[in-house]
Amino acid sequence: MNDIIFNVPPTQGATIWIPILGCIPVNSPLVGSFLGVFAAFGLKWLYQLYRNKQDKKDYTYMFGSEIQQCINILEQETVQRLPDDRWTSAINSGALKLFNIDGLTSLSIDYGLIKNYNDIMVRSELIGEHWKPLKNLDTSMKMVHQILENRDWLLEKLKKLENAEYLKRKSWWQF
Repeated sequence: MNDIIFNVPPTQGATIWIPILGCIPVNSPLVGSFLGVFAAFGLKWLYQLYRNKQDKKDYTYMFGSEIQQCINILEQETVQRLPDDRWTSAINSGALKLFNIDGLTSLSIDYGLIKNYNDIMVRSELIGEHWKPLKNLDTSMKMVHQILENRDWLLEKLKKLENAEYLKRKSWWQF
């Protein structure tokens, strides 16, 4: 019984009132533990904000460069598949949660058009082992005529998207 009395920490001096635990002295090891845990959670939260900001910048740059690649491919005189791997990667990794809904709506629609264009190209068997020049295509076929119309329309739409404000590279303090 004397052991319990001698091992009880003193309650004199400044104390912190914690509703769950009651009155705890400031110099208690428990206070340091709680403060350390709260500080660790705060630092982790700040670091996650920083990483999300960096990831958003990286994905924005990747989307912009992929749109530029699509425009370059559509301006060539050959029929080729348009790249959409970075968009698919962002969807599968859950990175779209980093963006606001306004920018994602038009970007999602345009990437859907790129996917449809690629699907039509594959179904029409215009993409084989080698890319086929446009001048060698039989434009009397309805599918080829539809592809060429879609190609021009998609090129015009992607050029507008390329100049969108949310895809432009910004300096570190504007993001």
